[in-house]
Amino acid sequence: MTTDIAACHHRLKVEMMKKKSLFFRIFLIFTGILILTLILVRHSYRVTIRPAIQNIFLEIGLQQTHAIANDLKRFLQEPIVEVHELKKFLQNAQTRYHAHLNLYRPDGTLQATSQDDESMVETLSLTELKEKIDTPLKLSIPGVVVSLLVDNQHLGFVHYRPIVHFERKVANRFFLFLVLVGSFIIFLIYLVSKSITRPVLSLTRAAHQIGQGDLQHYAPETGPTEFAELAKQFNRMTRRVMNLISSQRDLLAGISHELRSPLTRIRVAVQIMLEKEENEATLAMLNNIATEIENVDHLIGELVTISRLELGQEPISPHKIEPGIFLTQCLDEFNEKLTALPTAGSGVHIEVNCSQDLPSIMVDEIRMKRVLHNLLENAVRYSPHKIIVSLQFQNSTLLIVVRDFGPGLSPPEMENIFRPFYRSQDLNNSRPGLLSGIGLGLYISRQIVLSHGGTLEAQTPDHSSGTEMIIRLPL
Repeated sequence: MTTDIAACHHRLKVEMMKKKSLFFRIFLIFTGILILTLILVRHSYRVTIRPAIQNIFLEIGLQQTHAIANDLKRFLQEPIVEVHELKKFLQNAQTRYHAHLNLYRPDGTLQATSQDDESMVETLSLTELKEKIDTPLKLSIPGVVVSLLVDNQHLGFVHYRPIVHFERKVANRFFLFLVLVGSFIIFLIYLVSKSITRPVLSLTRAAHQIGQGDLQHYAPETGPTEFAELAKQFNRMTRRVMNLISSQRDLLAGISHELRSPLTRIRVAVQIMLEKEENEATLAMLNNIATEIENVDHLIGELVTISRLELGQEPISPHKIEPGIFLTQCLDEFNEKLTALPTAGSGVHIEVNCSQDLPSIMVDEIRMKRVLHNLLENAVRYSPHKIIVSLQFQNSTLLIVVRDFGPGLSPPEMENIFRPFYRSQDLNNSRPGLLSGIGLGLYISRQIVLSHGGTLEAQTPDHSSGTEMIIRLPL
């Protein structure tokens, strides 16, 4: 349930970010302007163009209807007019003028129609016929009505209705044209918006890569002059930062290397003094000095390792190993290390969960052992009674999980523990007998895992205390 809520929150956050994006705003502004323009054009059509079209087709309809009426006058003046002859006359006129024709008697009743099925004819009342003479009908039935007068004798009405309503046809084509033009313009707006925001997105991606530690990534210096100049200045800043960091790493590596020689001489001198000194107080002081020398030597060694990893001077030497066998060897060596410090690992049980039939993987065995030893040492330092080490295969990735049951980490510490020289605030709960860390072990471990193309991260188990350190290694 918690996972679903978090996923929903993440999707909502992504949608909100999209709505705040420059591309979305530009696209929305231009699309809004286009829609407003189309509304104005449609209104203009209704107010000016449509009445003009109606007048044109009214004139055409009136001319054709009067021509039909003249023919009907001559036809109706014959002594005897059969209904079927009248219907045939109307059908011939329908074929010629492409319109339905209805002939009404003076009292408003339907006399004849050009349509085969008279039940489909929508008739007009006498009042409607008189009101709409020589005018376009604003009813559900379009067309024109003409009165038939011969020598002041009213013979009836003829209703002319186009089979294809030309005004509606023109309107439909006009709106179809607007839709096609609008769609094309929206597509152009999309392309223009993309072209405007593409340099910004490229710069954002470059900043993200640099934030992840890839200082060799540069933003493309393309696009409009302003964006190209911005990318150029950004790349110049990146190169300066890279030079500063490189100088810092070189300085750290040089200092660490130079400290080794005097430290070695001090260590030799202390060993000689320990062999000759007999005073117990002086011996205790010299032993303390020797311990501090070892701590300083360990720190220098870690700094040298960091410098070599960051400068690319520690290339990995991967070879194929069996994960299950590798984990067993690593745990055996770690248990031997704990045996040398009886108080360090007393009462801690290491439980192993290993999946069956795990595929082989290419890793640098020595460096990966160092990573696991460091994670196990941290787990032993804080776990009161048990540690669980899991090994499983998931989505073409080998997962190594080291879980302790200690006090756990706060959310900010989940990422801070991988920073150089960062030490957890909860050192009072650590187990005695192990050296308190100097804050470099997890940083070095992550660098080693990254050099294998994998990831190392910390997380809190669901509904439980403690911390899980998760290594993901691609096959």
